[in-house]
Amino acid sequence: MEYRDIIEKALRGQREYLLAHFGKVFAVNQKTESAVSIVTEIDIEIEKRVSAELANAFPDIPFVGEECGGNREAESYWLMDPIDGTQHYMRGLPFATSMLALVEKGAVKAGAIYDFVNDILYYAEVGSVCR
Repeated sequence: MEYRDIIEKALRGQREYLLAHFGKVFAVNQKTESAVSIVTEIDIEIEKRVSAELANAFPDIPFVGEECGGNREAESYWLMDPIDGTQHYMRGLPFATSMLALVEKGAVKAGAIYDFVNDILYYAEVGSVCR
């Protein structure tokens, strides 16, 4: 299975869960003093769910999440921001996405931005042709 299929399945598979909590969640943590650096239980849950799915498909590639961290020194790793635009998500505003990338040797090999509100996936992979 190619990276695109796994990335798309992992991200689109979270849509129903994300929409069920859209505009109905509160912050559980704040990473810094900045008002925009908040974390919700949904951020953490999405990281756990996607991490588990990717581990099933690629058990040798570790996972790094924006909220829960991970080993960014690994040769290859998945990198995720579960909800980019958390404050918008919390307020039910349609300006939030999920982002997932495969990093190899310090460079992005493949990645996607998923607009889960409108169900639009933007994908790119080094060396691939648009389809």
